[in-house]
Amino acid sequence: CSRDWSSDVCSSDLKPDFSTDNLCFRLMAGCDFTDGLIKYDPEGAKKLLAEAGYANGLDLEISTVLNTVVAEVAKGISGQLRKIGINMKVDERTMINYRKKESDGDATIRMSIHSPRVPDVSGTTSFFFDPEGARNKYFLDDEMVKLAKEADFTMDDTQRRAVMKRLLDRNAREAFILPVASTFTYTLHTDEIAVRPGGRYEIYRSEEHTSELQSRLHLVCRLLLEK
Repeated sequence: CSRDWSSDVCSSDLKPDFSTDNLCFRLMAGCDFTDGLIKYDPEGAKKLLAEAGYANGLDLEISTVLNTVVAEVAKGISGQLRKIGINMKVDERTMINYRKKESDGDATIRMSIHSPRVPDVSGTTSFFFDPEGARNKYFLDDEMVKLAKEADFTMDDTQRRAVMKRLLDRNAREAFILPVASTFTYTLHTDEIAVRPGGRYEIYRSEEHTSELQSRLHLVCRLLLEK
């Protein structure tokens, strides 16, 4: 990798932090936060449920897309929640029906994959906290919308990171969106590998066999595969 913006990511002696502590990786432009996500604490969760008046549990539903990796993760999470008294059902739908349920505002908890498409935290914050977006009706918070817009219009990097820090810390405290795991994009630099269609992973084939990071759309250090 040779472009300046990715030099830190591609340094041979640096391992990028892809932990899902908030809505962005720290190597992304504008990403800064102090608070991580809610920690795994089953006993603490039971106490919170009791304090909220649900000592005997409650019924909830996770909506997700049928026949995807995300659906399998949703089933695993539902099992964890059942252990603390939440009777969790997983509603798997085709993409069209899932989007309709989402747009109608009928999804209690949604689970899906999101890619910012750019190495900048705004690719996520502008997507989820846009008041015009159908997805935003689940966590339509005036302060989050205000901060996301302010960050988008702030050109000074230091000031922008400060705004994003307020936004991301608030997201962690209020648990609007909880990242579960990071995923990867694969880019092939050889025509000697066949790609089967219909796989569950994003696989791209570069136009040239070069070690230069050719696109800002994918946060990967591409592996040069040559004889």
